[in-house]
Amino acid sequence: MVSYEQAVAVADKYMTAMSAQDWAAVMTLYADDATLEDPVGSDIKVGKAAITEFYFGIGETDITCRRTGPVRFAAAEMVFPFECIMRSEEGSMKLDIIDHFVLNEHGLIMQMRAFWGPETAVPYSGDN
Repeated sequence: MVSYEQAVAVADKYMTAMSAQDWAAVMTLYADDATLEDPVGSDIKVGKAAITEFYFGIGETDITCRRTGPVRFAAAEMVFPFECIMRSEEGSMKLDIIDHFVLNEHGLIMQMRAFWGPETAVPYSGDN
């Protein structure tokens, strides 16, 4: 059985790896037969190969992700709010996201669903 502390560690490792654009580290958090739906309503990626392609498809970008609230955890399922700030020559955006993970008995992500949309993306100037 996965503990709350393990769930928090998964969320924090995910934030660290995303901010470092360390897609290989992100992939160590996933089970081989996991699914990913990012954002919810998009095509579901099934299996580690498809999920790897999704993350590596992000490419090299200046992104910073940080949790903005506590992890909520029950029965191997967790949700947590976070923001990602994405910087580019065209300008910066802040995206507010809530992720939902279902963990297996080893603490690996079996299912990931990301709740966000255009209404949660705003221009970012560094002080908002």
